[in-house]
Amino acid sequence: MGHVTLTIAEIRRPGDGKDRGNIIGIDGKKFGCFREKLPMFSIGNTYDIEVSDGQYQNVKSAKLIAAATSPTADQPASSTPQPNGNGSNGYYRPTSPVDAERMFVTATLGAFIKAGKIEPELNKVANAITVLRQAYQRGFIDTE
Repeated sequence: MGHVTLTIAEIRRPGDGKDRGNIIGIDGKKFGCFREKLPMFSIGNTYDIEVSDGQYQNVKSAKLIAAATSPTADQPASSTPQPNGNGSNGYYRPTSPVDAERMFVTATLGAFIKAGKIEPELNKVANAITVLRQAYQRGFIDTE
């Protein structure tokens, strides 16, 4: 087994039905990492990592050497978006107002039902949706 010192640039979670993802260093080195060990790592931190020998080097253990000084410690200051490792292109896209209202209503309604504040009956849910939409409009849209 070997040891490497690696500053984490990206963490790739395993896909559906897979147990192994990857950690990738700022130098481009990539190591396999099983799902249960991924929480040990944070982007920007530097680790002493013990890896298995062989064609596919997997993380066996890791020890934090240095924590990141800021979330973008290893990235140059730039207005250009950087890839974020979650499969998107790294560009921020604002939520549309229609979607924002739907997200608010859905999350709040779900929390109320889960807490037992609203029973999942047609008229009660429909009334709650109407009230939540009005509350959203008054709280986030109306500027009067």
